[in-house]
Amino acid sequence: MTEGNKVRVTLKGGKGYDAPWITIDGTDVADALAQLDRKDEVKALVDAAAKIGRYFASTGEPAGGGSAPKRFENGKVVGGSGGGGGGERQGDTTCAHGDRTYRSGGSWEAMFCPARDKSEQCPPAWKDKKTGKFVVKG
Repeated sequence: MTEGNKVRVTLKGGKGYDAPWITIDGTDVADALAQLDRKDEVKALVDAAAKIGRYFASTGEPAGGGSAPKRFENGKVVGGSGGGGGGERQGDTTCAHGDRTYRSGGSWEAMFCPARDKSEQCPPAWKDKKTGKFVVKG
């Protein structure tokens, strides 16, 4: 088998750059599918990666360390802690699950937790009009 015939399948545990990844390497497509078909083992691996991802998130540091990742917002690349359009956002722009997502609706602006499961989401950070910073009220 030559190097060009190998297959790599990547399973990603979320949308953000800091979400945990699992890669499965196969000698060919059939081998990769056979590995993925071992559902109990794959589930155990996914559960372990998710647990480790939650641990990294709880430390307040990105899983990859270093600077905040870039992302797209309104068709432009923006920094992980800032955003386009309104200058640099300050305050509670991150949570235990990563960079919050900016949303606005007429008279309000807020940053929301990126966790997929609603039951795991952190409370939103609302923009304080006096200070211009995002704050989690509680």
